Amino acid sequence: MPPLKQTITRDDVAKKAGVSAGVVSWVMNGTAKEYRISDSTIKKVLKAAETLNYTPSIWGQMLKTRKSDIIGFVSEGLTDFATNQVIRAIESSARERGYSIMLFNIPQTEMVDNRFIERFKLTIADGFIFRSYENDYLKKNVKKMFSGKPFSMIGNVGQSQQLPSVDVDDFLGGKMGYQHLVDCGCDNIGVIAGNTDRDYTKLRIDGCKAIQRKSKTRIQLASAKNESQRGFEFGYKTVLKWNKSNKIPKGIFAIGDSIAMGVFRAMYELKLHCPDDIKVVGYDGTDLAHMSSPSLTTIQQPYGEQGRILVDTVVDALEEKSTKPSPKVLSPELLK
Repeated sequence: MPPLKQTITRDDVAKKAGVSAGVVSWVMNGTAKEYRISDSTIKKVLKAAETLNYTPSIWGQMLKTRKSDIIGFVSEGLTDFATNQVIRAIESSARERGYSIMLFNIPQTEMVDNRFIERFKLTIADGFIFRSYENDYLKKNVKKMFSGKPFSMIGNVGQSQQLPSVDVDDFLGGKMGYQHLVDCGCDNIGVIAGNTDRDYTKLRIDGCKAIQRKSKTRIQLASAKNESQRGFEFGYKTVLKWNKSNKIPKGIFAIGDSIAMGVFRAMYELKLHCPDDIKVVGYDGTDLAHMSSPSLTTIQQPYGEQGRILVDTVVDALEEKSTKPSPKVLSPELLK
């Protein structure tokens, strides 16, 4: 068994540079000039740290600055494709502002209580970004959960409580997807939705219905009754069910890119082609839309702008640069 790699400490750097451990701390945390440390000494310490591959302890930095430079992202379904896009957008924006992100997964509803909320008081994150579509208890107690630390939210809960939040206009997204199929000549359109207990799904369906009434087209709505009936499998089984009853529409609006992938799989088995036999539109604009063949027309969520606003809201509050934050609503776009 190879010997364990020895941890390089502040004292090792001090010994190699010929300075005290305190000088190393001042140099590494950026306060050397305040203590009148010369440029030559700073360079000598940095050179020694580089040679020894020394990384300062985050705990030591926090004792000095009382900051971790970490933003916590608290959400359900961290492995979901759309959530992954959100995480990447937040991480990119956080990195530009000099912060890292830490992920916190929200467990099943029955496992969330006051003890879960209290745990956030013990985390090292400086601020938080919060998203929950399912847990009413957390949404009602979001201020308590983050104990006075700055936070921003994803979704319309922030609007109703006048809290710092970023939402996407899902009603508009529903209208855009359905209208595109109407413009493509579809007069019979199937809408396959996820769990209708979620507000954003209801808004997307309402958007579809608004265009359906205006266009006088026929709509076939299939919605999942619970969380186990959603995504790829639900899209797949719905198309097979429609085919068995001879009710396959000319256009399908899959309200979720993963649902659209299930639609494509069923079409493949039925030897139906997109767009010649059935025109398909997805929702979210995840990487799945670009991986499919043919590529998927989809409603693109503004992940980049959303991530930037969420991070800026938290960091500006930490740096005391912000005015009173307000809820913001962004528009999606049709990606062909």
